[in-house]
Amino acid sequence: MKNLLKILALWLVKIAGIDLSNSINLMASNNLRKGDRAEYLTQAYLTSISFSNPTYRQEDYGIDFTCTLIEKDGTALYPTDVFAVQVKSNKDSNDQKIVFKKTKKQHLKWLFNSQIPYFLAWVDEENTKAMYLYSISQIWYLEVLKNRKYKALEFEYDTTKGTSINGFEPYSHTNDTYYFKVGKPFLTFEFDDLKDGKKLEEKKKILAKVIKIEKENIMFRNLKLPIMRWLHKYVTDNADSFEFGWAHFSDEAKFLPINKSQDILTHIGHMLIALAQSYKLNNKNEEYHKLKEFIVKLPQKNTEVDGISYNYKSFLETMGFI
Repeated sequence: MKNLLKILALWLVKIAGIDLSNSINLMASNNLRKGDRAEYLTQAYLTSISFSNPTYRQEDYGIDFTCTLIEKDGTALYPTDVFAVQVKSNKDSNDQKIVFKKTKKQHLKWLFNSQIPYFLAWVDEENTKAMYLYSISQIWYLEVLKNRKYKALEFEYDTTKGTSINGFEPYSHTNDTYYFKVGKPFLTFEFDDLKDGKKLEEKKKILAKVIKIEKENIMFRNLKLPIMRWLHKYVTDNADSFEFGWAHFSDEAKFLPINKSQDILTHIGHMLIALAQSYKLNNKNEEYHKLKEFIVKLPQKNTEVDGISYNYKSFLETMGFI
């Protein structure tokens, strides 16, 4: 099976017009449109670490590939995490910036109701023939706040590698459009990678990390919890650099004058839980355990503070604090 996948990947490379022996030049055939070539290249990369299925154009609903990561057990391969990918290429780029819009109502509906993680991919057809993968986890900000007024989402992403620090909110919006900066790629694939099994395993681990965060966001949505995760800070292709953010929203996000120490603790409980989970998930264990001492003191039955009722039991159970 593994050899079959390699053969398939190389076959797709050949179809796309790639000559691996001569500086990886794209053929000048007129029978393949640029969009098609970008998808063939993406298929070659995705097939190196997953079972990858393209979406037929007549059934297009906002994604180009549905993929399943694969793990090896002896001579057998078995599926693990499922994810979706949409592909863009050089024709959509402007120097080091790409703007990608989602405006179709059915695409937006699918995006916020899907049960599988979703990523954007960009293929540099004109130069390196590399594929860049981006997280758009900031969209969960709109879901947590139950914002249904948008008619379009616009994503701006950087086509250079390096360090990226991303916030969880859109950087701007109009009446019906929200604008997101998703930063640099968290993962890239180049043709030399197809021949390096060790490097492909590392890339698969990186992707699995980000998929895990997106699966948590989907779980929070399904449980109707006001929580989101996002890829906050990272260096492209460097798994050890990844830091994931954690935001816990409260319906009562206003300042209240509170005097009693326990009442203060009760009122900021949501923020403490979010901070503790961020420490835990970024392996800052000492800070996590210090905060946990306060978090377990949060009320686990209805407690009123200045007219607002608090009960943290469900959150503490879901997050594993009790």
